[in-house]
Amino acid sequence: MTDSEISLKTAAARALMGRCPCCGKGKLMKSYLKQVENCSVCGESFGQIRADDAAPWLTIILVGHVFLPFAFMVNVRRPTVADASTRLQTRRTGAG
Repeated sequence: MTDSEISLKTAAARALMGRCPCCGKGKLMKSYLKQVENCSVCGESFGQIRADDAAPWLTIILVGHVFLPFAFMVNVRRPTVADASTRLQTRRTGAG
């Protein structure tokens, strides 16, 4: 490996920190879902890299794992036909 080559480990660590994998100084993303076309420091092009599915996918996975246990804790009891007929009989007789 020459001095200009960057190891995969270094490039991945820089990218996970939101920095340019090449120089480690420029920003990799404009906003949460928008990737920059080129590094503002070294000029490395990122336009050919498709990253449009990563952020929404990660968000859905994380939110789903946080929200789903709470959804299972909610006990929703749907009314049955028997419940409806009982309520109707109660209204007709005036009881209750």
